[in-house]
Amino acid sequence: MKISTKIKLDTYSCLVTFIVTDRISQVVKSIYKKHGIGEEYSDEDGEAEGVVIEADISTYYLIIDKKFITHNTIAHEILHIVIKMTESRD
Repeated sequence: MKISTKIKLDTYSCLVTFIVTDRISQVVKSIYKKHGIGEEYSDEDGEAEGVVIEADISTYYLIIDKKFITHNTIAHEILHIVIKMTESRD
C-alpha cells in the first residue's frame, strides 16, 4: 500500500511529496535509485516511523510508515523537512 500527494511550496521553490506506506524501506530505496542517491538505507528492525529525503534543493520526500501515523509523527517529520529546507538555503 502506498498513498502519496505532492505539494508545491512556492516560497521555497520546491516540491514536497508526502508518502504513507507499509513498505517504507522499499519506497526509500526506490527514491534513492530514482535520484542516484548513493547512500545506503537500512531499517532492519522496521522501527523507522518516518524518513525525510532531500533529493536536491527543489525536491523533497516525507515518508511515513502507516503503522506509526499519528499527529505526533506527522508534526515530527514536518519539523525535519523544514530544517532540511532551511539548512539547504542557509
